[in-house]
Amino acid sequence: MSPHWQSILFASGASFSFATASVVYARFSQKISPLWMNSTKALVCWLALALTLLLTSTWIWPEQRSLYGLLGSGALGLALGDLFLLGAFARIGASRTLMVFGFQPLIMTIAGALLFGQPLHGAQGLGILFFMACLFFLSFERYRDEGRWEWQGLVFALIGVLMDNAGILLTRWSFDLSPALEATQANFLRATGALMFFALLSRLRPIGLIRHFRALNAQERGTVLFASLAGTFLSLSLYLQALKVGHLASLSAIVLTGPFYSGAIECWVRKKAPSRFLVASFVCLLAGMSLVLFSPH
Repeated sequence: MSPHWQSILFASGASFSFATASVVYARFSQKISPLWMNSTKALVCWLALALTLLLTSTWIWPEQRSLYGLLGSGALGLALGDLFLLGAFARIGASRTLMVFGFQPLIMTIAGALLFGQPLHGAQGLGILFFMACLFFLSFERYRDEGRWEWQGLVFALIGVLMDNAGILLTRWSFDLSPALEATQANFLRATGALMFFALLSRLRPIGLIRHFRALNAQERGTVLFASLAGTFLSLSLYLQALKVGHLASLSAIVLTGPFYSGAIECWVRKKAPSRFLVASFVCLLAGMSLVLFSPH
């Protein structure tokens, strides 16, 4: 198999793992709380990374600023950012939240215009209108069903994406400071930063990590543990393999398969076809991404 198709396979597996786990995250964020679900998956990810390092790697201490950057990246992206994402999962579901991940090209385009004076082309402006239409359809769906507009879940998702991007930038900065650092070690430090954040937060707001886990039945416990492993450690490992051999532009497009996977799983679980508003939202997302990504720069 060629490196290109290997990267597509690995990236698709990563997207499917995360999208499948996201449906479980949404369920238990509603049943218990986003804080509990996020703390649980962060702890499972940390344990899996620790075991992997113990069996396969020799520890390399990063440069001090790199260490702080990775710990901060975990606290900002994996902990606080994912709290907003899981809050969005609980309010609007996994597939609708994952659509907002497709807004990353828009966020970067606007940041380039505001921070670096890069001009917005007509096609990019039209793409922004499609992104706005995507948000409108997602919110209007809740209005038709429940008589109220849904903005809080969408705002949570957008904040989560912004914090996730900030965490990625901190991680990249840390890698530049410590080039010899392995990805598994970096992710272990990020997971450590997330756990440190939750440890501090638990002093203000009890999480009840063990108490809520014990209250679940055996099947629910297995589901939570499997999703925590698949959506963090497995998904990340597959994506890192894809990055080694793949083309970044091709890999970024595969992110769009996430809402497809999670939407299909949600429809299968609920035994309901996707609504026309969900379909319209996804069409607008595709159109907006195409215009922003392929317009002249």
